[in-house]
Amino acid sequence: MLLLSCPDCRSDVEFANGRVVCLQPDCGRVFTVYEERIIDMPPTRIPSWQLSAAETHFQTVEDSYRRLCQVPFDLGTEGAAWGDIDEGATEGYLRFLAEQAEAAGQLLGSPDANGWIVDVSGGSGYLLRALSEGWRGALHLEAHLPSLRAEFNRASRAGLCNMVFVRGSYLRPPLKSGSASAVLAMDTIIRSSHHTDCFFGTSMPR
Repeated sequence: MLLLSCPDCRSDVEFANGRVVCLQPDCGRVFTVYEERIIDMPPTRIPSWQLSAAETHFQTVEDSYRRLCQVPFDLGTEGAAWGDIDEGATEGYLRFLAEQAEAAGQLLGSPDANGWIVDVSGGSGYLLRALSEGWRGALHLEAHLPSLRAEFNRASRAGLCNMVFVRGSYLRPPLKSGSASAVLAMDTIIRSSHHTDCFFGTSMPR
């Protein structure tokens, strides 16, 4: 997969014996592949958010995100997917998701049959799943294991064979610069603002 790179040293990687291997000898990290298209590629170190003295109340959120990338990979990890759309989703929420997918589709234009579309920290993956048809590949990057598992299950049931799922960090994504034809980050923005507003009554640092 030409768009992936090592999240630590940024070197090229290759698939070998059912794993993804960094080709830089001084690094040589090996990343496990599950179910043929789920790849565990968190960075060894998560970059700091570099919070100012006035933003120290975000430290709890940063620490929580760091732990998501450090827990051992397990597709059986308990928990609900972020932005889940299973039973209990309101009509208003489902309408909102459909409107976001339609708006994103209009901005993107026609899918690139030779290109990749990437959703960065895409939660339950509704947006990427709605837009994946027609692309060579669609990559879902997410640190939250229950969300990644839920999206893999839904895509598999829908027969979306061009989708790939990567557990990794948006702060150090395992992607080559300029390798994707389109990048989505809508759910990242929505969730970051919503969750921090609920916790702290303020918005995320920009």
